[in-house]
Formats: sequence, C-alpha cells, structure tokens
Amino acid sequence: MQISNLGELLNATLIHEGSVLSVEGFAINLNELKAGFAFFNNDKKEITQAVKKGAYAIITENDITIEDKDIFYFRVENLEQTLVRFLRFFCEDKECEFLLFKSYELSLCKAFYFNILKGNIFADFEKLIKAKKGEIFCYCEENYLNKLCAYSHSLKDANFTLLSRSSFFFTTLICENLYFKNLNLPFFYANSFAKIISFLKEKNQKIIFDFNKIDDF
Repeated sequence: MQISNLGELLNATLIHEGSVLSVEGFAINLNELKAGFAFFNNDKKEITQAVKKGAYAIITENDITIEDKDIFYFRVENLEQTLVRFLRFFCEDKECEFLLFKSYELSLCKAFYFNILKGNIFADFEKLIKAKKGEIFCYCEENYLNKLCAYSHSLKDANFTLLSRSSFFFTTLICENLYFKNLNLPFFYANSFAKIISFLKEKNQKIIFDFNKIDDF
C-alpha cells in the first residue's frame, strides 16, 4: 500500500515524511513485524525496536522521537479506533463475510473450521490481517461485527428432518438432501448444524466438519 494512501485512510496526522513510497505489510507486535511493514503501537520501546527491525511507517497516539528520517511517522487520536477503521477497509477489500451467531453456537462454528473472533480488535488483528479473499469470520456480538463490515448477518433457518436421537450425544438428520447419521452432536444443536450446512451448500463450499475440535462436547 502507498504510504500516502495509508495516511489518508487512517485520517492520521503526518509527523515526519520519510523517503519510502509504500509498505509491504502491517503489524501490531514485534513478533509479526517484518522489514518494510507499517507498525501500529503506542509503546515507545517497541517502536524503537520496530525501527531497528526495518519498519517503514510508525502509527501511534504518542509523541515520539524521530529516530530514522527515512521512516514515516503518523499520529492518531485513538489507536484502537484507527485499527478498526483500517481493518474494516482491509476486510471489505478482501470481501470477507461476517456471521452473527449465538454464543453457544460458536463451538459448532469451530467444528466447521470457521474463524471465530475474540471481540477485541488487538486480539483479532493477526487473524483479520491474514484473511484470504472471501474468508468467513464469526462472533456473537453484532455491534462488534458491524464495526468491521457494512453488514453482518445471521444464517437463515434451514429445513431439516430429525430422524432420531438415540442418546443425548448422538443425532441423525437429513438436511439439504444430505443424510447425516449418528452425529456426535447433542440434538439441540441440530437446528444450528442445519443452518450451517444450508449456508455452505448455498455458497457451493465443501462441507467439512470435525466435532473433535469442539471442547464442549
């Protein structure tokens, strides 16, 4: 991304104009930082380390010493809000999809290998910044999701037939003309399971799930 475009996107104040034209990636912690990246951080010691590691741009709330005249330095009013603004743009460009689930349904999302957010922009940064085109993210708070996208949505109810529940922990059902026998799934999850199956069929996505990934069952 061109650094001039980055500054405009973030609505940031330019403190020092460097000599490089673009950045090659973005990070908020030193472990993920690579040479040529833009670094979002408020810690002065970490900013100093980022400069030494080859960051091309620094974005921070604080007044800092200009340590390298080749680097761009930007100041923002609120780093958290800046990250939200940036990630929303990034996710829209990647055409990511954000799905709203009830909190108990997130365990089921895990079985389908969906990306489950944590509801904190700093905790979710790495997952979102590495998103592939059309990637799906899930969470249980609509207000948080709507910060990251123009519209988050819940899955539509799906038609399914519950054939048996021989025990509390096993379910057999038919959904979207697919037969699922003796799922290691409590029957009260059947509706949520069917909604996800219907969603994946509508998206022409491969249906893969692994209930061993769920800690709750």
